Amino acid sequence: MVDDEEPIREVIAEFLMPQGFQVLLAKESSEAFQLLQSDAAIDVLITDVSLPGLDGVALSEVARDLRPSIGVVYITGKTEGFLSRSNVLMPNAVILRKPFFFPELLKALNESIASKK
Repeated sequence: MVDDEEPIREVIAEFLMPQGFQVLLAKESSEAFQLLQSDAAIDVLITDVSLPGLDGVALSEVARDLRPSIGVVYITGKTEGFLSRSNVLMPNAVILRKPFFFPELLKALNESIASKK
């Protein structure tokens, strides 16, 4: 889970852990990159689209290079118009617009995991 806003990282982790997910947290792409290079089992990358430095879209490309079967869930406050104009999100990625509800996140994770099979 990569987001530069600590409260968002914490509340998402607090929701996902009781659901049976192991959650690794990073506040920026460089921290996420280190986790992606580790031996940790990572099935899905949840990343904010807008991050300082390397943004979430570029991070997802690096993640797919390192772990080709990784699922991607983008979270963003960007408008649909911005996202469709940029046309840069990974294929089969799930997009959640902030603010979102936890059931939507759980559904996005399950879709992302299912698409890997």
